[in-house]
Amino acid sequence: MFENLIRVYETEKYFYEVIEEDVMHNPREYYTHITHLLFKTKHIDLSDEELKDIDLGDFNGWDAVEDYLYEEFKVAYITPVYMMDHSYITLGARPFGGYYGRFDSGQVGFLFVTEEDKEKYNIDRQKFYEMVEYELTEFENYLNGFSFGLYRRDKSDPDILEFVDHAFTEEDIIAILKELEEDYKELDVDKYKDKFTLEVVYKEK
Repeated sequence: MFENLIRVYETEKYFYEVIEEDVMHNPREYYTHITHLLFKTKHIDLSDEELKDIDLGDFNGWDAVEDYLYEEFKVAYITPVYMMDHSYITLGARPFGGYYGRFDSGQVGFLFVTEEDKEKYNIDRQKFYEMVEYELTEFENYLNGFSFGLYRRDKSDPDILEFVDHAFTEEDIIAILKELEEDYKELDVDKYKDKFTLEVVYKEK
């Protein structure tokens, strides 16, 4: 009944549950992003649509790809994207160190914003790297096959669990909750589980 429940929040009317889920929507397609992602390996191409036509075989290394992106897309800020695949996929903006980083990681692309993006959204270098940290976490969660679902129970009818929304980071789940509720408090998950013994009927929003 409470499989994968990781957070619980209470408001005057509802209990909100945050559940880890196996949802496989690509967040680059499901949500709008300011950044542009080039992400290519030998076996998969998960680049944003406008970058899928780039053939790495046409370039002599990643430096040449970066030069092309600067020229073709008028890049303002850019960072390489590295991936380590060792039982769990990890993404980062810097090369991975250590034994596994040496053998199980490498560059898979770039994340960047254009000069037009920079002016339109008032992006400085600090804001860009904050976006990079968030979006690599979001994409890493997607590649590892999980996201977060937000559900709620009306206190007057707690055997009904209603779907609210889902996201690829807990940060986004909290943002969704804040849009719905002005006041809420977090509850102890184990104590919350003891409150309910009824079978749950799932209801779509």
